[in-house]
Amino acid sequence: MITAALTGDVPMKNRHMNVPITPKEIVRDACEVFEAGARMIHVHVRDEEGRPTCKAQYYGEVLEGVRKACPEMIVQFSTGNYAPNLQERVECFKLPTKPDMGSWTPGSVNFLPARKGSDIYWNTNEDIESIIKLFKETGIRPDVAIFDASMLYRTHLLYQLGWISPPVRLMFVFGGYMALPPRAPLIRFLVSECEDLFGPGNWSWCGVGVGWNHSQLQRLTLEHGGHPRTGFEDSFLIQRRVIAKNNRQLVEHLVQLCGEYGRPIATPAEARELLGLNVPINTDTRGLTLPTDNKAVHGWSKDNHQYYTRNEPDSPLKYV
Repeated sequence: MITAALTGDVPMKNRHMNVPITPKEIVRDACEVFEAGARMIHVHVRDEEGRPTCKAQYYGEVLEGVRKACPEMIVQFSTGNYAPNLQERVECFKLPTKPDMGSWTPGSVNFLPARKGSDIYWNTNEDIESIIKLFKETGIRPDVAIFDASMLYRTHLLYQLGWISPPVRLMFVFGGYMALPPRAPLIRFLVSECEDLFGPGNWSWCGVGVGWNHSQLQRLTLEHGGHPRTGFEDSFLIQRRVIAKNNRQLVEHLVQLCGEYGRPIATPAEARELLGLNVPINTDTRGLTLPTDNKAVHGWSKDNHQYYTRNEPDSPLKYV
């Protein structure tokens, strides 16, 4: 199942004239990449000046346009941190019409030095828990961005506490100074841990390669049973020194690569089943506990791969 990250928050038209910036351009590219074989788009939006924004009106225009022009496309909104506060970051998920999924990063990340003034992707405990609580209450499935292994265990904790429903969708992000290097042993480690933590059939993963790691990571993803991502957010290159004309060309190249590895392209229905979008999420949060509620979570048992909790200071330990 191919995901297309069309815009991102860094690429500008002065670097590539075909970066989709306006809602109309993003909708156009969404339709083109769907025809080429992509089944989900990861959406960032920009304001009138082309600057990254989290304003709901722009997300709403994109969602309305895609629903009309390409109704089978799965739409995932970003929760990027270029808004001044958490409330603005999540306003787009409170629109009357909801996206299918939302990105969620269970930790903070130091981005490349090119992001002067905003080179830390802040995700405090409050941010992490507030976003996942909103997703649960509104029935939006998270696409979990994993930049290092600690984020995987934070995800598993919230999964055990009932805030994330199976099947869990994970994005393993590789490349640059901000994430793990695209090495096969690291991928095998992450896959092995996920099998232990979530269980076979309860999760799937997408490989995200940033910059020069893009092509290499796509191949490693396909070799190890993952689902690849492409798009101008990640790279302009089809391969080393070959610049794509547009997002569609990146997806077309990836479809060919999938064929080389014997990985057929998912149909729209297969993609929705893989992500669990054909099964409604239970939005009832009564009785659920967040990790920071009364310091409920105390530790990790390596013997049975479970967190233990103590909801009251004098109560016996119990496993979740």
